[in-house]
Amino acid sequence: MKINTLRFKLTLWYLILLGVIVSASGVFLFQVMKEKRMAEFDRDLRDQAGRMSERWERTEGLTWEQAIAQTQEGPRRPYIRLEKYFFRDSRRTKEPAQSLRSANVPEHAFPFEKEAYEKGWRQMGGLPVFLTIRDPLLEAAPVRVIIMPASHADVLQFGVSLKDWLDNLRGLGLLMLLAGGILLGLAFAGGSLIIRRALGPVQEIVRTARRITADDLSLRLPGRRRKDEIGELVDTFNEMIARLETSVANILQFSGDVSHELRTPLTAIRSEIEVLLRKERTPQEYVDALRSALEETGRLEKIVNDLLFLSRLDTVEGSAGETDVLLEDVISAIWEPSTGRARAKGLHLSLDVVESAPVRGHADILERLAANLIDNAVRYTPAGGSVKVIVDREAGAGRIIIADTGTGMPREAIPGIFDRFTVVDASRSNETGGSGLGLSIVKRVADIHSAAIEIESRVGEGTRFIVRFPPVDPLK
Repeated sequence: MKINTLRFKLTLWYLILLGVIVSASGVFLFQVMKEKRMAEFDRDLRDQAGRMSERWERTEGLTWEQAIAQTQEGPRRPYIRLEKYFFRDSRRTKEPAQSLRSANVPEHAFPFEKEAYEKGWRQMGGLPVFLTIRDPLLEAAPVRVIIMPASHADVLQFGVSLKDWLDNLRGLGLLMLLAGGILLGLAFAGGSLIIRRALGPVQEIVRTARRITADDLSLRLPGRRRKDEIGELVDTFNEMIARLETSVANILQFSGDVSHELRTPLTAIRSEIEVLLRKERTPQEYVDALRSALEETGRLEKIVNDLLFLSRLDTVEGSAGETDVLLEDVISAIWEPSTGRARAKGLHLSLDVVESAPVRGHADILERLAANLIDNAVRYTPAGGSVKVIVDREAGAGRIIIADTGTGMPREAIPGIFDRFTVVDASRSNETGGSGLGLSIVKRVADIHSAAIEIESRVGEGTRFIVRFPPVDPLK
């Protein structure tokens, strides 16, 4: 497993976290077991001392020396001292009136201060005093001691080595360490397997993604049916690839359409020039040929200008550079040239400003939107028809309506009219001078301004374009 992989890092963090949890749990459990065993040890120690004291009390003629000697005959050889103090009368002294000890206690070993004995003696009927001491005169291991009253003046000091207890405790600690190590080892193996299986789809996604290129965007990442985060990631990537595939397809189609649209006027210009060069022509023939070439050049220029304008629109952001604009001012800015084109074709062009309509947007490209819609209506309306432009507001939102009495278009053609180089009636494209880019520009400008376009059209009756802009927030 490589150390720079996500799998290794996740496994390592998982192991560290689990190690902390296991260690904390082990320490807590060890401490609980230690206290529990110490409590059991103290209870057993108290029982031993109590049995010895009870034997002395109930056995007539039994001295403390004999009671201590009998206790030493058991499997354990406790350390015993018996101190006699007179705590209740005036005979109190710093030294005990009597001091007895078991045979395994040296003369100067195992002593306590008088205060400790007094504290133990005053616990009569209550909890005895427990101490843990280390006395090299007894043994190297610590000794657990109980101090308790044995009579009205006797204080019993009873101690047992903790060596066996400590050995058992160390054994328990080693067992817990071994169990913790085995648990962490199993957790590492299991966690690594689980993480590998969890990240398996990611590796498959990476392999598939590497095979996806601009030349082949038909591949999709596996795992779409997963309902977890990886499935969501796969769905997102697949949606992105689908959009890229559509964009690349549109770019390829656009490139082909541009080549075709530019080739047509260039071919016409080339043909006119080749015909002129084949033989001598009359001055009028030269003029006619140049006039035809000029028309094709004008068409070529319009296509190039529209393409450049579309490229410029792709860099315009929706909110950057926006100002408050009146739609009636937008129409007024392009009204004179639009009226001239309509008059030249024998159409009646009218403007009806029902209500002032403020919008938030870019005045220059909004003028292009209005000009293209009016020019489109004029282009497809026969002589003698009419084009009406209406500016009003609906529910506080600005609106432009362009209605004509032109040729109209079939319902099935409406969804695709905003595609670039789309002409509904291709047979009339040369006649009307349309390049199929005007409505693409209209749609892009509307999208920049979050405006909606509605189209109502009937073949032979005319078309009605309605552009609805979002309401203007007066606080902005």
